[in-house]
Amino acid sequence: MQTLTDNKILVGRVNGLFGVRGWLRFFSYTRPAANLMSYNPLWVKTTEGWQSFDVEEAQAHADGRLVAKFKGLDDREEARLLMGCDVAIMPEQLPKDEDDYYWIDLVGCTLVNQSGVSLGVVKEMMETGAHDVMRVRGESGDELIPFVMDVVVKAVDIANKRIIVDWESGYFNN
Repeated sequence: MQTLTDNKILVGRVNGLFGVRGWLRFFSYTRPAANLMSYNPLWVKTTEGWQSFDVEEAQAHADGRLVAKFKGLDDREEARLLMGCDVAIMPEQLPKDEDDYYWIDLVGCTLVNQSGVSLGVVKEMMETGAHDVMRVRGESGDELIPFVMDVVVKAVDIANKRIIVDWESGYFNN
């Protein structure tokens, strides 16, 4: 999943048409990708702004294609108008357990090292091949800090918007 925009969480993008009856193909930002098909409704950012669409039917194909049909969208040419549009959900649509958190929960948290020094605020989360990375904006600019639980990240307190890390400011600049 990506960042929060207009109080919505970006979860994908319409990236194609499927058939002639208004079905759409999607690129998913969720992990696993097929999780995108579990949300209903989906919000699509059209030229007129965000619009809610009820998912009538959705399928995750074995080849990785994700397709869905929106209720009331029955024509390929109507569906074509949604090509390239961002797809989002509302934060309250995310399933949550008490101890769970999502990337979007981490954005805006203050990063504090074990000495109590504030390193800045998490502005973005990124996925890399090895591990997730936080882009933290501090007094001296942006710094990339790996999000590795129990190694770098020692505690996450979503309620107080605080993450405690074993990290020193400018670690890679020393």
